[in-house]
Amino acid sequence: MAIPVEDEEAALTDEAVRALKLGKGHLFLTLECIYLKDLGISATAQRMQRAPSTIKAQLEQADHAIAAWLEARAEEHERKRVAARVSEAKAKAL
Repeated sequence: MAIPVEDEEAALTDEAVRALKLGKGHLFLTLECIYLKDLGISATAQRMQRAPSTIKAQLEQADHAIAAWLEARAEEHERKRVAARVSEAKAKAL
C-alpha cells in the first residue's frame, strides 16, 4: 500500500521543523507557540519577550529555513538516485 502524498509531505515538513531545533531553536519555539500552542503573534511575542514584528520576521525566517532544508533533502535524494543508476549501469557493462 502506498503512503498518501499528503502524509509523506507532512512527515517531511515535520522533520524539517524538528531540524530547526539544532542551531535555530528560537525559530522552532516560535513555530511551536504559533502553530502547536495556537498563541498568536501577540501572545508569542510576550512569551518570548520579543516585539510582534520580530515574531513575524522569525516566522518568515522559519519558512525560508524549512524550504531550504526540503530543497537540500530533495537534492541529496536525487544525487543518490543518480549515483545508484550510474552504479547499476557500470555493473551491467561488466
